[in-house]
Amino acid sequence: MNQERLRRRFGKEFISLRSDLELHRNRFSWYRSVLHTLLTRVPSFPSLLEIFFKFTRLYSQGVKNTQDLDVSQNEVFFSSLPYEFDKFRILHLSDLHFDGLVEDNQHLLDTLKDLQYDTCFITGDFLFAENAPSSVFWENLQDLYDTLECPYGVYAVLGNHDTLQILPRMEEIGFRFLVNESVEFIKDKSRMTVIGIDDPHYFKTSVIPHYDTSSFSILLGHSPEFLQEADAAFVDFYLSGHTHGGQIVLPNGFPLFTNIQEKREYASGAWKYSKMKGYTSRGIGSSVLPLRFNCKPEVAIHTLRRFY
Repeated sequence: MNQERLRRRFGKEFISLRSDLELHRNRFSWYRSVLHTLLTRVPSFPSLLEIFFKFTRLYSQGVKNTQDLDVSQNEVFFSSLPYEFDKFRILHLSDLHFDGLVEDNQHLLDTLKDLQYDTCFITGDFLFAENAPSSVFWENLQDLYDTLECPYGVYAVLGNHDTLQILPRMEEIGFRFLVNESVEFIKDKSRMTVIGIDDPHYFKTSVIPHYDTSSFSILLGHSPEFLQEADAAFVDFYLSGHTHGGQIVLPNGFPLFTNIQEKREYASGAWKYSKMKGYTSRGIGSSVLPLRFNCKPEVAIHTLRRFY
């Protein structure tokens, strides 16, 4: 039943292509950085890195750092923003990796309860492992959705770890997915277009749907690697994640790996490309090793401001 619903919504060709890519994901050379190739393709390398951190007595601190959740405030100005959306607040979450949590997600829920926002955008990677989600994964998602309070709803896109098969059940919970789709937010007589694309990092099945380019637009994509296409489509604000901000960052601010082909300036925090503004979240979860150094996990609040 779910498969048929997906076919009707996205078309047989898209479902076939993405399903095939999901099936053969482990044969694809995901990353071009030497370090991340070692981390993900050489079975013994993560263990050796783990041994290194334990030998230097940094391992427990690295694990502790994954729980040190930061709330980033990003005020961003646009001359094209309708005045009705001035001070509109977006809660931005990314890379939850709920099936790979070291501890439960109560610290995240407690943090969210103290925040105020108008909508929530989640830029992919709900999953970490490639196997079917566990009951704990679904419990964490339900708890997250029950905690979120936003009048304009909760919107999400799929990441490179996510499978299409989780989408129907997640939408039953209340999450609204945008997979090469768009939706309009209406406030008084003004509107804002929110576009969601499929993962541009591994699946590369990202397409910006037709929309009125005179409308102020926000694009949600798992990775910032679609920024050239987004700029060419006159997107105003591009929100992404995927990089974890580097996760393990040297004291001088240099991330050991970012897992993207774009420049490192697009790998974390606020950035600008041509006339388009963007933000890449450091994410909430961890990848490969449950460690973070000089790179706190984050939730971000983006406050849209009209520039007069």
